[in-house]
Amino acid sequence: MEITGEMSGHLVPAVDVEYYGDLREKFPEKDKVVQNLETFLLILEEQYQVKPVIYTTMPFYDRYLRDNFNSYPLWIRNVYTPPFGLGREWQFWQYTDTAVLEGYNGEEKYIDRNVFYGTEKDLETYLVPLLDNIR
Repeated sequence: MEITGEMSGHLVPAVDVEYYGDLREKFPEKDKVVQNLETFLLILEEQYQVKPVIYTTMPFYDRYLRDNFNSYPLWIRNVYTPPFGLGREWQFWQYTDTAVLEGYNGEEKYIDRNVFYGTEKDLETYLVPLLDNIR
């Protein structure tokens, strides 16, 4: 069953892994987080025939992802400083969550703003391929 609908030509799926709720104080076990994330990423990769992007915050990256998942593209949220010191390259960076965009009439007062590290041609490598080969 196709839950996401037609994804061909859209940016690859992004898996959002960050602290929420009481997990900001009660950290889950690293081995369990890594194992669950690895399983989920492999399912998405098989479904869409591309590596999903991992979206995360610096604290979560430092605790769970550093030294793991280096073959997956990284989308780092760090609204205070550029994402230096990762020990690897990032592909996307959310640099603010308080932007105001003229003409935007959505429910939220502020919107996120992101930047891609690369060229327009590089960005094309992060698109889901035509669905001919995808189940």
